[in-house]
Amino acid sequence: PYEVSFMASSAENLISYPNLDKLSESHIKFVMENYQHGRKCEGRTRRDVYFWCFDRTCHEISHLVQGIADQKDPHGFSMSAEHDASIGAYSLLWSISKDSELKDIFPRGFAAEVLHKTIKDDVDARRKWDKEVETEYVTWRDSFGLKPPSNKTCE
Repeated sequence: PYEVSFMASSAENLISYPNLDKLSESHIKFVMENYQHGRKCEGRTRRDVYFWCFDRTCHEISHLVQGIADQKDPHGFSMSAEHDASIGAYSLLWSISKDSELKDIFPRGFAAEVLHKTIKDDVDARRKWDKEVETEYVTWRDSFGLKPPSNKTCE
């Protein structure tokens, strides 16, 4: 119901992402309840959505490249594609942030803060996994996404 997701379509050369100018209170509430497990601080939630527009867009750019290269993924959840896009996204963000023509978009320290927050969120999420999910994740990660976890884990 709310435009808070990110998606790439290589067929259309398109990345969809939230329109920050139209981010309403109901959008923020939706994000807090569905993505941040009941967080109460609207300001931090707005910051997080803003940060997502940088790190998740780089992830989606990786998916565009995969589509252009005609990469095929037989798993229903596109687990090898997700693996590859996740690995490359952080490096892409860091590299883009170093472009001198983009210094108004990436003030000093901004990309480091986005990456720090993203990695911290990933680490915090992993702490909540049970042993089965952890084992499936490590298998997926170490196989470069070629051995997908069960559908239960993906969901």
